[in-house]
Amino acid sequence: VADDEKPLTKESARAPGFQVPFASAVKEQVPTVKSMAVGVIIDPNQAEAIIAEGKADIVALGRELMWNPFWALHAAQTLGADDQLKMWPLNDCALGRDEGFRSFMRWA
Repeated sequence: VADDEKPLTKESARAPGFQVPFASAVKEQVPTVKSMAVGVIIDPNQAEAIIAEGKADIVALGRELMWNPFWALHAAQTLGADDQLKMWPLNDCALGRDEGFRSFMRWA
């Protein structure tokens, strides 16, 4: 969420990845130090490119995770790592394994 309480987008005042050059500079100048990229990383392809292009060793998400707590699961789908939705959690209630839920359903 941006400072104006609207979700960050590619058109936000702060451009996506606006702080990535700092992580890249650290990685370039001190190769033994692992670097982390931050700064409006909102798209899975963007995050993947930062790593693949060697601009940082890890990406950190902040506000985007508050906006979408399932970002990692959506990213796995976008990047083709979970096209069968197998990474998505199934809770015990959905699977009928929760005794309290089953008891409730007997009375419902």
